[in-house]
Amino acid sequence: MSGGQRNRSNLYLVDETAIEHRHDEFILSSPVFQKHVAMINENLNCLDRAPRTYDHRSTDELIVLRLAARCFNSGAAALRLARMGYYNQCLSLVRDLMEVTLLLDLFERDPSTISEWTKASEDGRFKKFSPIKVRLRLEEIEKQNGKTPLNRQPTYQRFCTYGTHASPESFVLISPDMMTKIGPFPDEGRLKAMIEEIVQHLTFAVIVFLWPAAGFVDTEIRCLTELESWNAKKEVQPRVQA
Repeated sequence: MSGGQRNRSNLYLVDETAIEHRHDEFILSSPVFQKHVAMINENLNCLDRAPRTYDHRSTDELIVLRLAARCFNSGAAALRLARMGYYNQCLSLVRDLMEVTLLLDLFERDPSTISEWTKASEDGRFKKFSPIKVRLRLEEIEKQNGKTPLNRQPTYQRFCTYGTHASPESFVLISPDMMTKIGPFPDEGRLKAMIEEIVQHLTFAVIVFLWPAAGFVDTEIRCLTELESWNAKKEVQPRVQA
């Protein structure tokens, strides 16, 4: 048999198919988490549908659409990694989703920052638009509007500690019963924790993206209707605010 005709099951060392099936069984056994996954799917639909049906009118709008595409990719990939049993890597992508969403939030509140971000040099962009600078600018805007600033730092730091960065704390996600495993493994509790993070942050991304001035009226109405239904039925409260 030629190399191109080999059985694909022998192509890769790691095969997560059995883990995905086990995780899907966990979800199918829980009405609450079925609703969470349905909301994730609707969020992904919104992020996919709006750019396809909206003709951007400026470079700034194109930038926003491209960032929405990144939110789609991060959200979909995070869900995939959770289903496959890669929990640290899932949270790393949720952090990416949070970063991009907060950048979109800043752009919505202060549209002049879009071109500022686009035209800045790499060094200049890091100095003015690093994740911490974006969070601080959002807090400043909230103070100026007479609102109590949201404390986003603990959430972001948690994703850094347990997801993106190697840390002693992050070992808990690969150590069921305090026994570290090499490679992915199925775990109902870890899977559900990942899905809770994904649905909360992906939903916030869609809410920020579909601001009224953007012109995605039909998509916004459908998505927010689904959000209202999901929010009324969900049985777990968001642990963090994005």
